[in-house]
Amino acid sequence: LVNIDPSSGKNKIIWDKDNINLSSDVTEMVIYKEGNKYNQFNQIGAISPKAGEFVDYTSNPQITTSRYRIAYNTVYEATSGQSGTHRSTHLMLNQGMGNSINLYWTAYEGGTIESYRIFRGETPESMSLLVEVAGSANSYTDMTPPKGLFYYAIEYDQVYNTEWTEETILRSSS
Repeated sequence: LVNIDPSSGKNKIIWDKDNINLSSDVTEMVIYKEGNKYNQFNQIGAISPKAGEFVDYTSNPQITTSRYRIAYNTVYEATSGQSGTHRSTHLMLNQGMGNSINLYWTAYEGGTIESYRIFRGETPESMSLLVEVAGSANSYTDMTPPKGLFYYAIEYDQVYNTEWTEETILRSSS
């Protein structure tokens, strides 16, 4: 799952460290990020599988989305295949007809999203739920925004479905 790290404001890649079927042969998780060409992923880091998360300090989720994949290294000096791609969401606002505000977001890529929850408030700390929409939606128009300065945020939960499978590594001895 990719979401925002609250302390840094950067993208955080999360894997289920407790339920994922990783043997003691796995030494580290390898994080890949898409570069400036479609589906061209470059390694940006590696971390212990038990960490359960990796913060991409090069990301800027206020400007754009990022796409990630992960793999793992083993004690046998082998790297697994890369996972499916996961992409963060990016919320954009513009003035609609009259006083309305149009909200558009990129759909989360890499899992099933049951719903998106849109929050609004006078400060980032005082937001409350405005509406919940189906996971297939990627836009909403706020027809009755308050006057003055206000903030929006979007939240979602991915339906977790592990895509890792056990691998057998064959070694020959000479």
